[in-house]
Amino acid sequence: MGLKALWRALDVEFELYRSTCELLLSKIIADPSEIKRLLEEPGGVEWRGPDLGRALEKLLGHSYPSYLKTMDGMNSTVACLKQRLCLDANGEASFLVSTS
Repeated sequence: MGLKALWRALDVEFELYRSTCELLLSKIIADPSEIKRLLEEPGGVEWRGPDLGRALEKLLGHSYPSYLKTMDGMNSTVACLKQRLCLDANGEASFLVSTS
């Protein structure tokens, strides 16, 4: 698999992940601006807040522990990939960006 194909595959997976997060949030949060803010960092620190955590636990029921493990694993993998690929916080390869 070439680099472009890998990038496309990762992009598709990210969009599926983001869509799933958006669907979950839309079931427990009425304010679109809050959903948008949370989607800027899917699975980030704000997702661990007590109110959101309780709402997600209520929505997901017995699947909640699995959800937490999956989110932790995905966040850890993304952080590792960013570090190994020398990506910035936005996932951009700064060494490939033209400054002109």
